[in-house]
Amino acid sequence: MRLTDHPEARAELLEAARFYRRSGPALVKRFRDEIAHAIAAIQEHPERWRLVAANVRCYRLTHFPYTILYSVTADGLEGFAYKHHSRRPDYWRGRLTD
Repeated sequence: MRLTDHPEARAELLEAARFYRRSGPALVKRFRDEIAHAIAAIQEHPERWRLVAANVRCYRLTHFPYTILYSVTADGLEGFAYKHHSRRPDYWRGRLTD
């Protein structure tokens, strides 16, 4: 299944990568690798991770303070947020109606 990101989720991911790039190429590579691993795991077993809202699941990264929030749809997977753990917990819920 293909993961398609909400435009604001894509912006969050790019912002996080820019932040880690300032700390050096090795750190941004580790971040990108972990994101790629997470997306592959979600695509392989999309229903494996915990539900946090109606049809919204979360995958928590292991080495970075981020959670990927996504939904399984008839067309594939929809990513709602790459949420930093220090952000307001439910800020992404407004994206569900977009």
